[in-house]
Amino acid sequence: MSRVLKWLCCGVVMLGLVGSALADLIVYDGFDYPEGTIAGNAGGAGWDAGVAWDGGQNIVAPGLAWPDLEVAGNKVGTASTVSYRLMPSGFDASNRTIWISFLCASSATPSWAGISPFNDGSEAIFLGKPDGSATWGIALYNAAGDAGAVTGSKLSEMPTSEQALLVVRIVNGTSSGRITAWLNPDLGREPAADTAFYDSELAGEVVGRVLFDRIRIGSNGEFFYDELRLGDTYADVSGMGGPEFAANPAPEEEATDVPRDVVLGWTAGEFAATHDVYFGAAFDDVNDAGRSNPMGALVSQGQTETSYDPAGLLDFGTTYYWRVDEVNAA
Repeated sequence: MSRVLKWLCCGVVMLGLVGSALADLIVYDGFDYPEGTIAGNAGGAGWDAGVAWDGGQNIVAPGLAWPDLEVAGNKVGTASTVSYRLMPSGFDASNRTIWISFLCASSATPSWAGISPFNDGSEAIFLGKPDGSATWGIALYNAAGDAGAVTGSKLSEMPTSEQALLVVRIVNGTSSGRITAWLNPDLGREPAADTAFYDSELAGEVVGRVLFDRIRIGSNGEFFYDELRLGDTYADVSGMGGPEFAANPAPEEEATDVPRDVVLGWTAGEFAATHDVYFGAAFDDVNDAGRSNPMGALVSQGQTETSYDPAGLLDFGTTYYWRVDEVNAA
């Protein structure tokens, strides 16, 4: 029976610097463009060179801000129209996990406004303010046409009058998907599914895959969107994945059939002085534990080494989780 190790990434627990991880993102756009139409602008990171936004959305100043999230430039002020930008060449959303995050804020009350992973002629999923809602949420459109898949709006309780950080995880399987959506999660560590305002698996719903080849920004009135990030991990889209943070876990993320006597290792963050290691078979304990409440998961505190040897042997047929928090030098 296999042993699985899942890396929950990292945090900085003292004197931390939060940086961006643009090099690790699939695509990023901070909308650092001059005021005026978005059409013709091709900045950001990860996109194909020269492939610009089209359509009639506007760039307005200043940009949105969020605590501990590095931001740049202005923002999109949506109009009663849509704009598209193609994903980079070779991008394929099938059979993979994709994370999306962006900032959103309201300046009026249109019936719909949002950002969509979009196929040519077919909307995959809508993120922001679905039709007629007064709260932030998502809408499922089952663009892949998977049999038995649930569609419709999945709403939070946060009114669109409040600025928010919307984070969505899309897990595309071979014939169905899993969708999880959070508002304002802690940037320091990956959020648990039970803290989401919608998780298809916990809701007992089967949803379709989200297959897309472009990003659309659309509205029938004015909303604001900023700091669009698409990545393979939560660290990518939350700013946790820069050189200031522990990285390169060994064994790698979701490694299976690891040796029972495995020694965990990682690359230290740029400013790290010591490391706190959390390890265990309960996701919530490893994810939520801290120095003040170790929850039985804090197995090493203040170590200088970038490796940890778990006591004893790993059990067969068990998934283990581990996390490293770093204490930075002054």
